[in-house]
Amino acid sequence: MRPDTRRPWLETLAVLAALPLVALWPLPRALNQGLLAAPGQEAADHLFGLHAALEAADPVIVDTLLAGWPVGTRFVLVDPLHLVPFGLGSLIGPIAGYNLVLWFGVLVAGLAGALLSRELGGRMWVGAALAVTSPPLLSSVSEGQTENFAVGWVALQLFLLLRYLRSGRPGWGAAAAVALAACFYGGPYNGVFAALIDGAVGLWWVRRRPGVLGVGALAAALVAPLAYGVLYLRGDHLPGALARAALPEATGLLHGFRGGLRYGIDLTDAWAPAPLTGGTADIAHTGYIGIIALVLAGIAVARDRRLWPWLAGGLAFLLVALGPHLYWKGEVLRWGGQPLLAPVGVLIEALPEVGRMNRWYRAAAVASLLLIPLAARACRPSWLVAFAVADALWLSPVPWPHGVQQPRFAADLLTLEAPGPLLEVPHHQDHAVRDNPGDENLYAAALHGRPLSGSFLGIPGWLAPHPLYRQLQEVGQRGGDAGPVVAAFAEQGFAYLVWYPEYARLSPQGRRALDAALGPPVVRKPELVVWRLGTSDAPAP
Repeated sequence: MRPDTRRPWLETLAVLAALPLVALWPLPRALNQGLLAAPGQEAADHLFGLHAALEAADPVIVDTLLAGWPVGTRFVLVDPLHLVPFGLGSLIGPIAGYNLVLWFGVLVAGLAGALLSRELGGRMWVGAALAVTSPPLLSSVSEGQTENFAVGWVALQLFLLLRYLRSGRPGWGAAAAVALAACFYGGPYNGVFAALIDGAVGLWWVRRRPGVLGVGALAAALVAPLAYGVLYLRGDHLPGALARAALPEATGLLHGFRGGLRYGIDLTDAWAPAPLTGGTADIAHTGYIGIIALVLAGIAVARDRRLWPWLAGGLAFLLVALGPHLYWKGEVLRWGGQPLLAPVGVLIEALPEVGRMNRWYRAAAVASLLLIPLAARACRPSWLVAFAVADALWLSPVPWPHGVQQPRFAADLLTLEAPGPLLEVPHHQDHAVRDNPGDENLYAAALHGRPLSGSFLGIPGWLAPHPLYRQLQEVGQRGGDAGPVVAAFAEQGFAYLVWYPEYARLSPQGRRALDAALGPPVVRKPELVVWRLGTSDAPAP
């Protein structure tokens, strides 16, 4: 490699080595200390899902005894691609594994931004810097939805596809197919968005390069196992299920409309700096591209009209990100008293199955990655990059530095000496929400590694309707003879009874009844009470 060709790569590597750590700050300091996420969101669910899949050594359809003991739980891992960085990070610890998933996703996005910028004649390091700090990408940190961090693969596979179309080399075609499949294995939305892009590009090129059909066929074959799991085994209660395919109700949100709308983004969100509009949500899934990046992208197309497909693609995905209805500063726009439909809403009315998707705001990250190569091409002089990065980090609705969710119950549960599963009250099966311990006990479970009685992700479990569980709840609330019910659970292999008084009432009479049956608790705190259930026959995890 000649010095003149080596320099762009060295500049890009320098950016990719340093800037992701800045964009994800305080990740270096919190690597194995706490999840880079907001409490009460979905980080713990995704941590537990990745942990269970890794333990089961099953990347797609996971059968595990770590949830729903002793019956077990079956679930579909939505982003098996992330088992690679999670597994590597888990050599340090599960928390580090989760945080490494975020870092890996930002790194891939930065690499894709660099390569696409090079394709359009821009400087690679500029594209990397803009992609690494993309607000729609970084907004996924607080939500804890790890599949959002695979969006960089959408841009990476586009680069590989363009290389194949321009060179005709089968190696590039095979790489493009694998990368397209990786989009699906990183999350269904990424796969759908990549397929939309490739469909448009393929139609343009198919006569000149008919082999593009083979690229799509190879990718489809690679994705088939995951598609079966997502389409046919994923529960009807979860997003993406056919039972939930419908046009959602239009609901305004005057406070927190910048990133707080449930299905899409506000019309002000893509272009307006957050201080200009206010209304920033605490947990913001923003579509903010950056005012500087948008202006630079427009300048690039004005200078070279041949680049218009990139601008059109970026704007098209911003239209998708609006979701089903149009909002202006949180208010539903109406015509004749009826909510105005965005393009997605019109499509859902025509094809109701499209309503299986509901996180339309994720399309903004794809829009950002399509517009960044344009911005990188027009970004002169170099100091403009600093302003664009500052715009992304400080003027977007995304809080930066990011928050860190500390494990709350893990320290106490790690002190338990006897091996065996935990019987938890309340029974949790809903995903992480603020009024149950779903985000806290699942977080702890990935650290202590013990099987749990409850399920997660809203997967129906055996425990909630069971008469024994209802009897145990009654004892905790009103007292009585706890001996028979706790003995029955001990016979099923449970080693400890874990009660969360903040989420399930534990009266003084109930405490005395359980103490009488089990002896004094091994842990007694306002937020956590743990009793030994007896000798467990369950194998140590």
